[in-house]
Amino acid sequence: MKKCFSGCCIIALIALGGACNSKKKATDCKVLVVSMTELSEKLAEARKVLSARDAEPNQVAEALKPFSVAAKNVAVSLNTKVPTVSSLRKISSNAAAAALALSSQSAQMAEYAEQMKDMEAANKAVDENKQRMDQLELQIKGSCEAESSKCIDLSKVLARFPAPTDQTEVADDVAVWARKLSTWTAELEKVDIPDQQLKVRVQAFTKGWQERGISMSRLVTILEIGKKYEALNKALNDQLDRANQAIANANAACQK
Repeated sequence: MKKCFSGCCIIALIALGGACNSKKKATDCKVLVVSMTELSEKLAEARKVLSARDAEPNQVAEALKPFSVAAKNVAVSLNTKVPTVSSLRKISSNAAAAALALSSQSAQMAEYAEQMKDMEAANKAVDENKQRMDQLELQIKGSCEAESSKCIDLSKVLARFPAPTDQTEVADDVAVWARKLSTWTAELEKVDIPDQQLKVRVQAFTKGWQERGISMSRLVTILEIGKKYEALNKALNDQLDRANQAIANANAACQK
């Protein structure tokens, strides 16, 4: 299952004009223009990747990293070169704050994207494990039906098998089931099975369910990270709105 990153919904930064009618504002306006233009260009580069619906997690991460660095550099530049014109100080401060927030949020989104790159592998592991477990279960049942006397104790334990939760995207439910599964597999390992072929199959069955528990726990962790990514994506767009407002204010102030 591929993850469609809602980064494709990230909005753009508007352009900051370079016209400064007042010579006194020229230097301050130039700093704003250069800084915010750099940020806008880096965002445009990132959006080329983020707008692709089939973007892979590692591609998303690599696209967000340079944008995060650029946003931090812009914030540092704006905070270092404080405007001499009082009417631009607040605008510059707001732009710097927005840029710093964009840097932090995009860096966190890149980290989450990297952690989500194993989603397809985790899904595949769960699916393959299910097929293998279904085959082993049929083999064990066949052996026990052919000679029920050798499966008396084994059948009792198998009957207490904790069925996997249907809420596979809920971390707490998966954790509860994983604990039940751990208790059950420990009990299954203690059953004395004289028949060597059946014993090997049961051992493989036990190991397979242990692996299934690990895979499901890993998958639900990735899905939880995905939810955090989505929340950050919304917050990033909110910050872009603030950055755009700062640019609009700078445009208005510089053209007076």
